[in-house]
Amino acid sequence: RHGHEQRTTSSWRRHVDGLGSERQVKGAKERVGKHVGAWRLEKDDDGGEDERRGRRAEVHRAAHLVHRRWIPHEAAVSNLVDHHAVAIMVGAAWYPTVGAIVGTWSAACHGAASAIWSAGNVAAAVASAASVWMTGCFHEDGFGDSLDGIGGGWTKREILTIMQDSRVGSYAAVGFALFFVSKVALLTELGESQWSWGRSMGAGPALVVAHALARTAPPALLVCLPYVDETQGKDKGEFYRWLGRCRDILNLRRVFFAIATSLCVSAGLLGVARTVICAASVAMVVVGAGIYGQHMLGGIMGDYMGATTCMAEITVYAVLAADVEGLSTAFLDDPW
Repeated sequence: RHGHEQRTTSSWRRHVDGLGSERQVKGAKERVGKHVGAWRLEKDDDGGEDERRGRRAEVHRAAHLVHRRWIPHEAAVSNLVDHHAVAIMVGAAWYPTVGAIVGTWSAACHGAASAIWSAGNVAAAVASAASVWMTGCFHEDGFGDSLDGIGGGWTKREILTIMQDSRVGSYAAVGFALFFVSKVALLTELGESQWSWGRSMGAGPALVVAHALARTAPPALLVCLPYVDETQGKDKGEFYRWLGRCRDILNLRRVFFAIATSLCVSAGLLGVARTVICAASVAMVVVGAGIYGQHMLGGIMGDYMGATTCMAEITVYAVLAADVEGLSTAFLDDPW
């Protein structure tokens, strides 16, 4: 995440392309250029081919930043993938797209395991392991750090200090156990996959939808809340301070694109009715996480966004596995 001070002008031109209005571009130049004298943020006129290369690079950056197994090391250290804060903001629009692909990978592993073992919990465990392997435990790491910090700290400084500790504490250990046990149980409850346009059922479609919808959380939180320097000025503090400086690059257009992508994926698999229920549940998780993060930390940070992503994912499984019809029947028969 460091050592990017020597980026060339052409690399930064691709970051600025497509930011939106001239005012947004000017604001991004002023904010970023103020702190980086060597990096020139000039809007170029290289034409459509350069713009297409820039779009492809955005997807690659999103994939590598959120799902680290995808990109070979040679590409990761080249100009194709940039770990600077600007790259995170530019690639955030594609997080649900990458999440849908990871969900597809998990669903494929679930289907293969179901063909080998008759026990549904084995296939669910294989699917969970496949997604963790693909993402490099990226979001789960933030989930554990957030549990340890918020559970063990009394003040903001204590919480941030604990979150920087790489060791796994009691809160993280219990949280990991509950998260994965719940995930395996819910995927087992959802059963075998049945793929149909707008009427898909089972664990496979749920994996695709959950991974896509859950990854709308980071862009939504980033655009609404201030980013907290979780290092408190130590070690990687410069990188995290850059995230706060570059938030204007993640404009509403990128956030709406991320949300629209996830909704299209969900509607294509589940239909409109179930999509509305799942999306509303995820929105409640994100709003609740935002309010809680603002109250406890004064904003959000990378680990906290990872924790919110995990909670949004497990919420989708819980909603899809719920016996809504049975609950409605029981309520109508005996409302009291």
